[in-house]
Amino acid sequence: YIQQLGKKLETVIPREESWPYQFHVVQQSDINAFALPGGPIFVNVGTITAADNEAQLAGVIAHEMSHVYMQHSAKQAPKQEWASILAGLGGLLGGAAGDLAQMGIQLGAGTLLMKYSRHDEAQADSVGAIIMYKAGYNPRAMAEFFAKLEKEVGKGGPQFMSDHPNPGNRVEAVDKEIASWPPKQYVAANSAFQQVKQQAK
Repeated sequence: YIQQLGKKLETVIPREESWPYQFHVVQQSDINAFALPGGPIFVNVGTITAADNEAQLAGVIAHEMSHVYMQHSAKQAPKQEWASILAGLGGLLGGAAGDLAQMGIQLGAGTLLMKYSRHDEAQADSVGAIIMYKAGYNPRAMAEFFAKLEKEVGKGGPQFMSDHPNPGNRVEAVDKEIASWPPKQYVAANSAFQQVKQQAK
């Protein structure tokens, strides 16, 4: 399901400007998602269960795709460092689900290195909104999901929010960006998302 959703978002990016995105689910209950340079996107099971609808989940994936598109994470670490990280991630990137030990390595790499700036976050929100709109999802859902997570921060907060600092007024910023875009019939709620969410629980 996550691969299908990711590919749906990927199709709206011009091929000559795209990356070889790969979409993976991490069997962890905490709310997190991260991307590595070159295209691998990881979404925790906890993120799926925390989303209220498919548009919110699509927003998280579009946001992570935007970090790759804008090469935010690639700018953070020297090439030698990424070479060793990607070597350690080889099992999953080859297509195999990997065991929990491999998942732990990947989560470590993701949470250790993906410390985005507020500027990076604002850019990823902006580009993510475009991807969502073109794919038929309401871009506001992305900002609403992040706003929902912000409320959780006071209770200890998900890892996602420490890696992805709030650039401020996300919902307002997305509303302002999409205000001049032509009205569109957005993707409605669907049973596939609800089924996957129930299974994830």
